[in-house]
Amino acid sequence: MSDADIEFSGADVRFKDFDALREAHNAERKAHEDWCNNQRKSDSVPDQEANGHKAGIKAFIERASATGTVIGNERDRRAARAMLEYWAAELVMVGTTRAEALVAPRLADYGGGPQNPGEAPNQILLPDQLSRDRIRFIAAARLWDESGRGAGYLLNGKALEQAMRFRKSDPILKDFIGESERVENNVKDLRRQLIIGSAIASVLVTAFFMFASLYIFWVTPREAHRTITFLKTDATPTSEEQTAALEFLDWAQQWSSTDPYDLSAIPVALKEIRIFDLKMRAPNFSADNFEGVSFPQAELIGASFARSRFSFTTGLQPNDMREARLNLAQFRGAKIANTSFEGAQLYNAVFDRSALCKVNFSGAALQRASFWGAEIDTATLETLKQTAWWLAEGWSWAEIQRFTNSTGKNTDTENAKLRSSLKNSYGYRDDINFSVDLYNVSSLGSTGQVRALADMAWKRAVWGIDLLAVDGEVQNSNKIAPTAIDAVDQALATIEQLQANQIGSDAYTDIWATILDTKAYILLQSGRPNDAIALFEQLKKSNSSYKNLPPDSLFRYAIAQSASGVIGEAMWMANLDAAITNGGYQPTHELHGLKKLVFDNQKIVQKIGVQTEARWPQVLAPDQRCPT
Repeated sequence: MSDADIEFSGADVRFKDFDALREAHNAERKAHEDWCNNQRKSDSVPDQEANGHKAGIKAFIERASATGTVIGNERDRRAARAMLEYWAAELVMVGTTRAEALVAPRLADYGGGPQNPGEAPNQILLPDQLSRDRIRFIAAARLWDESGRGAGYLLNGKALEQAMRFRKSDPILKDFIGESERVENNVKDLRRQLIIGSAIASVLVTAFFMFASLYIFWVTPREAHRTITFLKTDATPTSEEQTAALEFLDWAQQWSSTDPYDLSAIPVALKEIRIFDLKMRAPNFSADNFEGVSFPQAELIGASFARSRFSFTTGLQPNDMREARLNLAQFRGAKIANTSFEGAQLYNAVFDRSALCKVNFSGAALQRASFWGAEIDTATLETLKQTAWWLAEGWSWAEIQRFTNSTGKNTDTENAKLRSSLKNSYGYRDDINFSVDLYNVSSLGSTGQVRALADMAWKRAVWGIDLLAVDGEVQNSNKIAPTAIDAVDQALATIEQLQANQIGSDAYTDIWATILDTKAYILLQSGRPNDAIALFEQLKKSNSSYKNLPPDSLFRYAIAQSASGVIGEAMWMANLDAAITNGGYQPTHELHGLKKLVFDNQKIVQKIGVQTEARWPQVLAPDQRCPT
């Protein structure tokens, strides 16, 4: 506020004495509070009324300042100064000026004569930074009080430190500073507690990880070693003790870097143990005995059960390995009886030279599993017939003939039952889902989708599932291509579009030839050998790598020629000999997919039989026989 903000009358404006000043202050304060209340109730106040109210406050400040000349008592002078600061703060509140630009009113010195502000303004209003700060804090306290004393108006930090020296200047300011101080202290206490808590938590976490690391990397491997020693040396362990030992080894290997366990040659049979979802990394159970052991859904990838015995003595409890993950497992030379591998994953598992007696393989995934030289009884064979046995290898010709019933004339009902079983198996779903995922991540109309469709069609052809939509047999198929022929046709249509947009029209020749070869196989399985022959002839005339048919395609071409009834025997026999004898092709999935065409022709049977016996001779050891 500058001197020009107040119109001085030029007359003696002083109050008679301090009592008169105090009485006028109380009256003015009551009127001012009423005015403020009315202002808050109304949406707006006319400028003329607001300016008049501000002028009244200024006039009172002028008179109060001048009255200092008649107030000699120091206590009264302090009270008068507090009144001046109160009204200066209110002047800020009603918006007359900014607090930082306010010139604080000064109480006139005692003993002077009548004061004329126009003559001696500095005796009434002096720029005092301390008074200006006091007024600013009083104004802030008033705002806090009138706003319901909310925490959002409180002071903190340096502002609170500066306000502390004025806490006795005004009752509301005192409360304002006190509440600010209380909240500030609470915040500091909370911050201090958080720091202490964080430090304690950090120490505890560090201690925990040090203890956990010590236990996992030092104690656990030693406990695992002692557990294995117990299994190998205790002469009379109970089933409960064996179960607890294997469960601990399971846990220990999940949490520590222990090497694969050597649990081989345990002298006492692992008996009547049931552990669901047992997990071990490539454990060695070689030369162990299992009696009534149940490991459903176990994960024992790469495990060795070589030369082990599974309930091989008559009368022992059966073993349960259903839905276990036994990929790459070794069962070479094992004697397995009364054991279920139903729904198990046996990719690349080895059963060479084993004895399989009353073993249930229904629904098991046998891709690339090996059964060379295995003794397989009738009960086991019947369950293997409910698998994609042709995706495994090592079968002797005698075993293949048992699978295909010699003549290959399984009834339509049996074939439909087998397709339904295979379609719901893990192995088939895993194969097809891979193709579906590849299709979904490829760009629309790209070579990636073409390869995914080609892969999907080929896998269905190999499994012999959903080749064509016949009699509503295709159910629950994916929406991309319900049948193998649909996948092939979609792939060929996409190839045509890609070739139309490609400068070099031969850019997709090889993938086109692969798809055409798959389509020929599908048509051949579907009883359309002449259509298959036409596609093979088209391949031979192409500029692709299939111009000289590879041995597997040449084998299927020969089968189609033999089934057509119009191609001379010399021609198809020459192709067959070129594929098997010269090309070294060993038919696998064709023995299932084309079994009628193969096994109805004795010359084809003889040719394949001789080659198979040479590759996988059936040689059984005397002790491989199933118990009677």
